[in-house]
Amino acid sequence: TRQPADMERDMALRLDDIGRSRAAIDHYQRSQAIAATLKLDDAVLARDDVRMAMAYANLADYPRAVTLTSAALTRMPATAAYAEWRIQAPYNRALSLSAGGDYARGSADFERALEIARGHSGDVFVGPAFVRLRQAQGLVLARRFDEAAAALRDAEAVTKHSDLDPKSTLALRTLQAQVAAARGESAVAAQRIGEALELARRHYLAGTPPIALVELAAARIALDRNDPARARELLQRAAPPLRQELHARAPALAEAARLEQDLHRIASAGDAAPKRSAR
Repeated sequence: TRQPADMERDMALRLDDIGRSRAAIDHYQRSQAIAATLKLDDAVLARDDVRMAMAYANLADYPRAVTLTSAALTRMPATAAYAEWRIQAPYNRALSLSAGGDYARGSADFERALEIARGHSGDVFVGPAFVRLRQAQGLVLARRFDEAAAALRDAEAVTKHSDLDPKSTLALRTLQAQVAAARGESAVAAQRIGEALELARRHYLAGTPPIALVELAAARIALDRNDPARARELLQRAAPPLRQELHARAPALAEAARLEQDLHRIASAGDAAPKRSAR
């Protein structure tokens, strides 16, 4: 019976959904080991490898995510039953490549996913707007903010489905905040990141990377708005789960370190400023 494999996979999906991707990976691996022992259809194993790759990407283990996804893509049939996964797999590989500094290589995967999505009449949650949202994420990682803004305009339609998929709206608002901040639109950035924080805290488990990543973005925006106290408060909340859960080379950890340096520099400058003597 495949029930034990399905139970392990379902536990992994639940953990991943609340932000506990590291714990989810153990269950994905057990599920895949059971499925392999039972000699289940290799296409099913490939589909679940894509799910596991997404968990690795959530932890910023991008090389492993790329390797798993690349192997899975060669094993999934070009049938309607696997269309959702033939959309998700390339855009997730593209995100991992973008995060690793290779958006140019990932862009072909985004286009591939978008082409399949435009011809797919099934699950709306892998439709063109959702693919463009992920492409915007890759463009922000590549610091191509004008192109990201155009992709985000196309992705705004994901908000029509926010009752069923609030996390896509959360991703949209976070990316909109980051693009606005890069363009010097600090008021818009503050508004959007505030909306994103509210959504993150409502839909993820406290103390997990998905919340911490939004807090990290909010900390940078607060500092850009000359509010180092708020930036420090947000960074102090965000840093522990990021350090505990993410891969050592995660871009978010590098950004947290830069933010700490910037806050230290501001504090040191304040301490070094001449003080007026009391009269």
